[in-house]
Amino acid sequence: MKINRIDNNIIHGYDYELIEDNKKLKIIYAGNLDLYYILQFDDEIPYGEKASKTFDITKDNYELYKLFDELYNNIINGMIWEDEKRIKQSSIYKDLVDKNKNICWISDEGQRELEDSLTISKEKDKIHLSFERNNQEDYPFKSAFSIGIRICNSGSRYDRFNIPFMRMFQKLQTIDPNYHQIDIEELLYQKRKDKN
Repeated sequence: MKINRIDNNIIHGYDYELIEDNKKLKIIYAGNLDLYYILQFDDEIPYGEKASKTFDITKDNYELYKLFDELYNNIINGMIWEDEKRIKQSSIYKDLVDKNKNICWISDEGQRELEDSLTISKEKDKIHLSFERNNQEDYPFKSAFSIGIRICNSGSRYDRFNIPFMRMFQKLQTIDPNYHQIDIEELLYQKRKDKN
């Protein structure tokens, strides 16, 4: 996986692009002070059709994998700032996390029934990101070559669950693609891959 980081003058930090197999996952902090996960791809989604596009974060880059793993675990375990038991019993948590421990974030861009979604699931050695195109095309900013998910920092339908995403984005700032130290987990992961 190739990692690019791009200057972001709003935060005096960086936005990130993760590139693999002709797909690009952009993690951007925008001028409206919201966070965006945008998956770009080469093949076109026909107008008005549903589609699913995926991107995997594996232990090929363990530093990056750890951040996504922590994001996943914090949401699944209700680890925000408050009592996790109370949060896990909330209707917002039950709307966000399904019985199979998948996180499904419907974009905060507009009305729920019109928006695309991001599902985050965990499998052995990888965090699986699935971007789902809703077939409702009423919203004018949808692209045929990308699916974008907005995570609002004010007024999100998922209330305080934006916090783990922002925490992860802040930690992402420490990853410098020019200076990557190989972790033992990456070597072990590569050995397992080579065996298969």
